[in-house]
Amino acid sequence: MNMQNKRGISLPVNFLILIIIAILIFGLSLGIFFKIRGGLKEITISIDRQTEAELRRLLQQELAVVAIPFPIQKVRVGQQASFWIGIRNIELGTLTFVVGIWPSHIAHPDFTITRLDETAKKAVSEQWLGGFALQDTTEVEPQESTSLPLPIKTKRTILLPGGLEDIDLSKGDQVVFNVCVTRGSLADQGLWIGNRNEGAFGCDTERDPQDPPTKRTYDRKIHQVTVIIE
Repeated sequence: MNMQNKRGISLPVNFLILIIIAILIFGLSLGIFFKIRGGLKEITISIDRQTEAELRRLLQQELAVVAIPFPIQKVRVGQQASFWIGIRNIELGTLTFVVGIWPSHIAHPDFTITRLDETAKKAVSEQWLGGFALQDTTEVEPQESTSLPLPIKTKRTILLPGGLEDIDLSKGDQVVFNVCVTRGSLADQGLWIGNRNEGAFGCDTERDPQDPPTKRTYDRKIHQVTVIIE
């Protein structure tokens, strides 16, 4: 009788332990899921209807090869400017594209211009663009188009390395970026997340005047977007 009672008691205890373990695993999995989901939400960039409609108009009606609707945006320091670029495949075969964005200069309200050297441009790229300095598209069929976001996170101060004087921005300053589109993919060009900022040098019109990037861009142009600090 005693052995039977012990067996009768041990089964519910083991069962309860299994239930507790299952609840803990489920709770942990749920927590990880929402953490990942929350992280993805932070980097999700949605396109508004006005921008989407303008992209469609430029690419389908105006037959633009590369289009950037509303290339000038006013934002407060710390906020994000959200540009979009559209690309239309005008070739006979399927193509992929690489989109690069690279700092050009800073225009001030008094009509003076601050030229950025290579160190400053790299600092702006790392601090304002991050991994979006270079992106590639999925495959685009002939006469079809694709679009990519060009998010730019603004900061009050551009921090420069090596004891160089930082660049402080004021209201009304305009930070101008070059945008270029080339055929291919990041893998084709030997680029990965760690060196994407280096690869965006392909948009720098001042790096080698004898070898302008327009020789390699898809539409033989360098486009620009401008962020105006409010």
